[in-house]
Amino acid sequence: MTTASLQLDFVTERRKASMVGLLVLAFGVAGAAWTLVDYRDLVVRADLAEMQLAAATPRSAKGGRAPVKADTRSLDDAAAAVAELSLPWSQLLDQLEAAGQDASRDVALLSIEPDREKRRVRIGAEARTLPAALVFAERLQQAGTLEHPLLDSHKVRTDQRERPVYFELTAGWKQ
Repeated sequence: MTTASLQLDFVTERRKASMVGLLVLAFGVAGAAWTLVDYRDLVVRADLAEMQLAAATPRSAKGGRAPVKADTRSLDDAAAAVAELSLPWSQLLDQLEAAGQDASRDVALLSIEPDREKRRVRIGAEARTLPAALVFAERLQQAGTLEHPLLDSHKVRTDQRERPVYFELTAGWKQ
């Protein structure tokens, strides 16, 4: 078997542009020009609208824009959010973690509900036994971040096989 030799011709004549190619090129240039003109028209309209808005907006005595009257409800919501975020969450969570560290298998935190007006916090948790809940409360008393953490209530959950103890603590935030 013999293979045919491969003939490569690098010097060929240029093909002439076809009529279809020139037509597509002309439509592309016309479309680009139309898009550019339309864009410039939109920019001019936007600038005109901004000037009209600036002329219609009342100005204060200092030359700036007049202050907008804020909705009091949204201001109250913003103030409440700032107050909620200013609570010492990291310290509280660190103390809760430290109090439950040795008894981490015995106590599970279920809820933390702050009351920022009274500067108090309600903690709901579940323990395997009542002594484990009391040890958790005692560790929180020794921690120092919370003032007077007291066990408010407890209930043995008889509907579950392990019979865990649900308990609630309340404490004050320290300043």
